[in-house]
Amino acid sequence: YEPRKEKGMDINMVCLTGVIHNIGVNPTKGLYPVVEARLTVCVGHTEGEGDLFDEFNIRAFGKKTIGMTYIKEGTPVTIQGRLKEDIRVNADNPNTTRSKTYVNIDNIKVNKE
Repeated sequence: YEPRKEKGMDINMVCLTGVIHNIGVNPTKGLYPVVEARLTVCVGHTEGEGDLFDEFNIRAFGKKTIGMTYIKEGTPVTIQGRLKEDIRVNADNPNTTRSKTYVNIDNIKVNKE
């Protein structure tokens, strides 16, 4: 990979609206926990299958997590953030790695149903 010489040409911004579930609040050594969850987004509809959905891993750090600890499973939300790939050593085979892509939340808004 050869980095570009131009500045500001790469954009990493995501905005999604969906239903939040599988909310996990993970304590840290710092003041704020890490909140991880899944966001289910309706991406279409077919006559035969009905609504079609995609699911995304989402997480928040720092002060953004204060309000998230009060959000209940199944709440419709809009999030804005950035994609981040998390690469970890595979616990089953230390010679390999596993990756998971998250949307790291910058802003979250609870939507009215």
